[in-house]
Amino acid sequence: KDRMKHILGRYEGNSASDFYLDFKSNDRSFIDMPLRHMSKLTHNLLGAIDYQNVLFRRNENWHILHTCFENRNELSLSCPNGPYMYPLYCENGMEIKLMLAQKKIFVPTLWPNVLSMENCDLEKDYAENILPLPIDQRYSKEDMLFLVKEVLSCIN
Repeated sequence: KDRMKHILGRYEGNSASDFYLDFKSNDRSFIDMPLRHMSKLTHNLLGAIDYQNVLFRRNENWHILHTCFENRNELSLSCPNGPYMYPLYCENGMEIKLMLAQKKIFVPTLWPNVLSMENCDLEKDYAENILPLPIDQRYSKEDMLFLVKEVLSCIN
């Protein structure tokens, strides 16, 4: 229950930015934590999810983005079953992430640890320039088309 503030706050309709610091603090609390069993609360919350609908929505959202970005994306992709994001590779990825954040569209940086490493040019390139666009089940087709429009406005 003590680790759910950022999740429950979002569920109540607040914006992700309202709970970002709580999310980061919660994330840091797991660094040295040993593997543990799932709590009763987490078990009950996960039991309420319609996983078939989640799978359908994530696959559908991935295909919407892929249809729109396939000719721009420098990655050759095939859709995994139930993806968690759409990886769009484009130049100036870090700048685009900042522009999207100003529009309240938050795109994480995957593998941030490689940004400070030496002799990792390919890894740094991917960490900087792959935009893992959100496609989860909370989003509709209209949300995906809005996301496409906003991403394209930042790229162009």
